[in-house]
Amino acid sequence: MRKLTIQMIADMAGVSKATVSRVINNRPSVSEKTRRKVQEIIEKYNYVPNIFAQALNLKRSQTVGLVTTEITNIVTAEIASVIERTTKEKGYTLILCLTEGNVQEEISHVRSLCERKVDGMIIIHAGSTDKKEETMHLFQLKEYGIPFVLVCDPIPGLETDYVLLDHERGAYDAVKHLLELGHRKIGYISGPKGLYTEVARFEGYKKALKDYGVKVDKRLVREGGYGLEEGYRAAIDLLSIRDRPSAIFAFNDMEAIGVLRAAKEMGIAVPKELAVVGTDDVRIAPLLEVPLTTVSFPKKVIGQTAVDLLLGQIEAKDSPRLDRGFRKVHIGHYLVIRESCGARLRSGITPP
Repeated sequence: MRKLTIQMIADMAGVSKATVSRVINNRPSVSEKTRRKVQEIIEKYNYVPNIFAQALNLKRSQTVGLVTTEITNIVTAEIASVIERTTKEKGYTLILCLTEGNVQEEISHVRSLCERKVDGMIIIHAGSTDKKEETMHLFQLKEYGIPFVLVCDPIPGLETDYVLLDHERGAYDAVKHLLELGHRKIGYISGPKGLYTEVARFEGYKKALKDYGVKVDKRLVREGGYGLEEGYRAAIDLLSIRDRPSAIFAFNDMEAIGVLRAAKEMGIAVPKELAVVGTDDVRIAPLLEVPLTTVSFPKKVIGQTAVDLLLGQIEAKDSPRLDRGFRKVHIGHYLVIRESCGARLRSGITPP
């Protein structure tokens, strides 16, 4: 990918390099019309002035950045906690940046971390992995040699370290379990629209249905979000339709807990009349009135792996003779069967 330069911006705007430099540094002596024209080009191509290059010229700061979606999400909070503890043990200070699932916030935080001269970053990517405008800032990090680890699906053409979670397969296994219990009307409550994990989990849901000869019924799909309230509202709507589902798979455990709350209010017995499965295996899952069946991704392993990969890059950068290459580490998952799916009623399984 070709790096955008001040000269290229100047050529596109029909001005001199000095004029572009004055706009970038917010200096006077530039007409408002010219300033707007240059700024539009900078924003369109997501040009990041000097920040990355400046970071290269400094010695280690013993700080690393974590750019993540949010910490109101229990799972993200647990992973962030592991990363903070692990980096501290290694002698680093962690700077936490929250994107709220907004890729523009991610871009802004990446720039800010470069200004702070961090030694590297762990990024739980908020956007799509195949849209140029949502990944350009990551290619820029790569071009300037700043160490970073991505927790997301591989981005085409971007070589770096990845921590990979098979969200599609996790969702597939959850829905497959419900299908094998005899359910055919399985509802789905989604996560935030456009989030790569949501896209993957919805694909897993659809693929499991297809493999078992069940057509995807759009009436059984509802848009949710991250939390309990979104899951609750979506479940109230979904469970109010005439031919309601006999099972619901939720994007995450907090939404699934919202489903349990809605079912209780509506007098629908779980799991006798409704099976519920979530994803993430949050700490509260086994402590609920109806313990929650869920797909578990080992959060401690995710956090520690991301830190190990990042520190490996930082060490390699300081030791030119060390050719470590880039790594893709796949983190496994497993289905934790508890009472909410109804497996115990059907097969005598004792949930953990």
